[in-house]
Amino acid sequence: MNLCREKGYKEQEFTFLSHEINNPRGIIIIAYGVAESAERYNYLASQLNLDNYNVYVINHINHGPYCNSNLLGHWEKHDFDGCLFNINVLYKKLKSQFSHLNFILLGHSMGSFMAQKYFLLYPNDFNGLILSGCAKSDFIFKFGALFSSFLAIFNNKHKRMPIINNLSFASFNKKFKPNKTSCDWLCKDEDICKHYESTKHIGFIATSGFYKEFYTSIAKIPNKAYKKLFSKDFPILLIGGKEDMVSNRGKKLIKLYEFYAKQSNDISYKLFDNDRHEIFNETDKDMVIDYVKTWLRRIK
Repeated sequence: MNLCREKGYKEQEFTFLSHEINNPRGIIIIAYGVAESAERYNYLASQLNLDNYNVYVINHINHGPYCNSNLLGHWEKHDFDGCLFNINVLYKKLKSQFSHLNFILLGHSMGSFMAQKYFLLYPNDFNGLILSGCAKSDFIFKFGALFSSFLAIFNNKHKRMPIINNLSFASFNKKFKPNKTSCDWLCKDEDICKHYESTKHIGFIATSGFYKEFYTSIAKIPNKAYKKLFSKDFPILLIGGKEDMVSNRGKKLIKLYEFYAKQSNDISYKLFDNDRHEIFNETDKDMVIDYVKTWLRRIK
């Protein structure tokens, strides 16, 4: 595993972790969720390495341990698309090195929305798509866009917004009482949750500017612009937990599957029993990863 740096959006430096092996069979780039960091995917990357994949996990704009603490969790307008620009920078760099290999984009949570828009902005780059902890945007996401935009009128864009955090992510926790941590909604592994809530550069409350950019971006994914995103034979896998509150216990994941099933005949989904939002951190994560490996092996 190596920490790498590249110049990306607005010529700003971004970091990513590379997990490389000799003679890989394919390349996987991972886009993660809100208030995460690349090292949270070390275990997943190590298991994919065992199946001969190089794995790269990019730190989004103002995310990760190397971000200035004052800017951690802050976005300006267009920074959502700026994260996609950075993914494309990394893709082009790796494609020049591994032009003969298949490239897979794996997006988790917020990263699943990013991955969909990536294909809208940069078609034909990747050979397959995995969406984890995903959901089809609905009125709740649109309300988030309206509410965060309303609050942004009356608050400095750099102000931390616990009210939005409480109405969204914190509300998920109420479904898993009695709570052991403030983020039991993530997964059943108490150690993972405790690390998430106690680590400064993850699990943070973001700024007014971030929430406005985040919700106004994801509220539009997918809309009518996405109705011809994929070819009939493009491989897509949607995975999540049956107890994931982001997808309303899988219902919104199935809605997303139905949307893209009208385009691709090579699409499937899997909901894992008793699992919550972060299926790659769940107590049965090895079973989840084995399922993903099996799906990956069929992409030639």
